[in-house]
Amino acid sequence: MEVSDWRSSRKALGADLQGKQVFDSSRVLDRLGISEVSDNLVTQCRAALFEDRTTSEAILQLKRLVGNADKLTLDELEQKSGEKDEVTQDKRRREKEMYPHLRKIFEFIENFPSTTTTPQTVRYRRQFIHDPKYLTQDAHFWGFPRGAPDFSLIDLNVKSTLWRERAAFAEIKPSSKQGPKPVRTSDDTVLSLVTQCADYARLHMSARPFQLFSVGLLIFGSHFCVGIFDRDGVTFSPIHDIWAYTELFIRVVRRMACDMSPTELGQDPTAVEVPEDSSLPGAARALAGRLLGSDVPAFPSYTVSMGENNPRQWCTVGPPLWTSLSFIGRGTSIWRVVELDHGKLSNSVVVMKSAWRSSKRLAEADIYKSIVGSHPGVAKLSYGDDVHLADKVISVDLLRRCFLEEKETPVLHRLFLNTIGRPIWEYSTEIEVLKGILGAMRGHEFLYKQGILHRDVSAGNVMLPQQPAEPGCEGFLTDLEFARIVADTIYPKTTVTIQVPPVRHPSGIRTESTTRTRTTFEAEKPVLRGAAMTGTAQFMAAEILHAVILQDDRKTQGLPPVTHAATHDIESFCWVLSYSIGRHLQKPNPSTKARHEQLQKWYKSCFSHTDLALIRKSRAMGEPLELDLAALGCMSEALSSLFHLLRVHVIHHITDKEPLTYEFVMGEIEKTVNTLEKRK
Repeated sequence: MEVSDWRSSRKALGADLQGKQVFDSSRVLDRLGISEVSDNLVTQCRAALFEDRTTSEAILQLKRLVGNADKLTLDELEQKSGEKDEVTQDKRRREKEMYPHLRKIFEFIENFPSTTTTPQTVRYRRQFIHDPKYLTQDAHFWGFPRGAPDFSLIDLNVKSTLWRERAAFAEIKPSSKQGPKPVRTSDDTVLSLVTQCADYARLHMSARPFQLFSVGLLIFGSHFCVGIFDRDGVTFSPIHDIWAYTELFIRVVRRMACDMSPTELGQDPTAVEVPEDSSLPGAARALAGRLLGSDVPAFPSYTVSMGENNPRQWCTVGPPLWTSLSFIGRGTSIWRVVELDHGKLSNSVVVMKSAWRSSKRLAEADIYKSIVGSHPGVAKLSYGDDVHLADKVISVDLLRRCFLEEKETPVLHRLFLNTIGRPIWEYSTEIEVLKGILGAMRGHEFLYKQGILHRDVSAGNVMLPQQPAEPGCEGFLTDLEFARIVADTIYPKTTVTIQVPPVRHPSGIRTESTTRTRTTFEAEKPVLRGAAMTGTAQFMAAEILHAVILQDDRKTQGLPPVTHAATHDIESFCWVLSYSIGRHLQKPNPSTKARHEQLQKWYKSCFSHTDLALIRKSRAMGEPLELDLAALGCMSEALSSLFHLLRVHVIHHITDKEPLTYEFVMGEIEKTVNTLEKRK
């Protein structure tokens, strides 16, 4: 999904971070393991740093630049919306002038030799580099925002500009006034340096597979601190002066560049990149080629487990199907995986979803297990559970080493689904996408009739089948984490299909191979509801969006929260249909340049906003269903008529509170399908 620009994105990040900043935490430095750096090495490195001609000159230049910047006001230092380019460039110039001097200091610390008096094994060879180019994403990503931190921490052998090959980052500001911490302790303001670093952290965690958190070194004037960004906010170390606490600065840089393991820098310990010299990557690439075609982009393979006490392992096949660009929240990634059998790929391809769930809400796997019966319009669960590290569930509190606090915390959860799909926008014909929407809506209705309301209908959760579908199986719904269950308790069950081999009887008759199913019922579980949760903003119903925007005012006025109902999800299906058509039409086509530009303008206006008020305004006017794509030669008259009809009824639903129903929306889609099939 596209993001409009860095200002709107960071404004949204600032809102997300309200109440989720922790300052002056010594645990951050403990997590970095700074005490593990040899005292002798640090002492000798500090002395040499000030004695060396190159670095001593760099220090003098940095102090001069910082001294000049500290004389300016914040308005003179910070970039503002609407400023002329030359003003912005002048502000950027001040920090850019610091880069070469900082690079000399980084390089000196990274390469300071171990001697007989400073024994210190270098476990990793990394370096902080300034790359003036925008960092990029792999080819399978679409609409990935542009951007790059001031410095990236990379392995010495890395030559690419890929985000996923960055281990950590550093951000630089010329003045000590530009730090992350508000002056007043009671002030919950999220300062610009924090939102900027959070923006880089979300891109880092999205692009680098199985990244649990992101580590950033913040240098502002002559001061520094380290921030660890995770799915529940950011924790900062105490702020120190670089020149008064040079030995501490050396420990931080040395640990990050030479000593910290990928796991210590945020890599999930239960997901390990497979070395290229083993047999698995080649087998996984061959399978990806058979599943996705010969043009599938190359991507590393990872072995994934549920933790040390669970022997099952899976191997990823190809790039992820989906990765979330969000910072706070679920951080969902979806992959094709194959379970390993004695270290080799088995024959069973499933879909794996990794996401963070609230510890105070029912696990998504348990919601799947509570479904009575099955429906082709709902994904089928194979296996699911929370991920463990030793005997503990991986949570943000565990990563932060908050062992004694009993509070709500994000927990890492994985699901394995037997139903394999592809994105709804990868359809071949209008009939296919409409039948896909219909299939998912039927699955939604099936769940609703047994007391399960999905509440997060989005383009990422409505899927087409991987293979050509049988009638009635043309689309399905997945991702039940936000679902609301009417019942107060559930009885989760797990159904396993077992392959039974042929058996030869004493009479000589040989039976045919068959399958058996075994259902195991678990103990009754209470339905944990936790805090109210909303869906994906771009597909959220207008009334729900409005309630989220005004939630503080509603609380102040003592008004009850808006109840999420089936009609809201049905509205979301309309936005999914529009998004799918719009995204599909972004592919290169023989249309004229002017026509393509008009399509892009409409699409971005509908689906690139991050500000909730702008999204709601677009939805209230029915904008995603407004453009006459038939007139542009991009859509059939039948589908264009459906868009017009849905727009009229959606606006009526939003303004007059007239509920949208399954019967009406599905009925109109079915009529359009029938019309298109008659014209084939």
